[in-house]
Amino acid sequence: MTTIARRIASTPIRTATDTWSLIRDLVSVAGQNITHQLDLAANTACMLIAEEHTKTDPIVITGCGPQIRIYTLHGNDAIDGSTVIEQPLMITADDDWRLSIPATGSDYDLAEAVLASVVHVTVYDPATTPTGQSLAGQPVDHKSLMIDLTALET
Repeated sequence: MTTIARRIASTPIRTATDTWSLIRDLVSVAGQNITHQLDLAANTACMLIAEEHTKTDPIVITGCGPQIRIYTLHGNDAIDGSTVIEQPLMITADDDWRLSIPATGSDYDLAEAVLASVVHVTVYDPATTPTGQSLAGQPVDHKSLMIDLTALET
């Protein structure tokens, strides 16, 4: 699977609201349902960005071609700007596209409850994701996972 990453300057360069607006604009395609769904999730997403959940764990978008991972930069990293990557994305969302935002603890519980009514936007807990679910929130069957190591042999 191809993965595309973006690193968005957030606080103190932008407010959490401005950061979410930029993310929405980067991934939105005119005439698609993405913008409306992202607007429905705006308050929750802004809270999670302000709490810096997206600093180390990405916002993950699937169902739009390659997987997209969006990180936010905060503090000196945002001010320095040397690792900022804010180019727009050219995506085509299918009907099953999903945007997953990281959160932990009570922020996770609150975000999960608020986003329950938003069809394409979910929240994931990075502390539990590797053991039982993919970043898109789909169950992973670890028993059926097979890695072909022959390509690594000399």
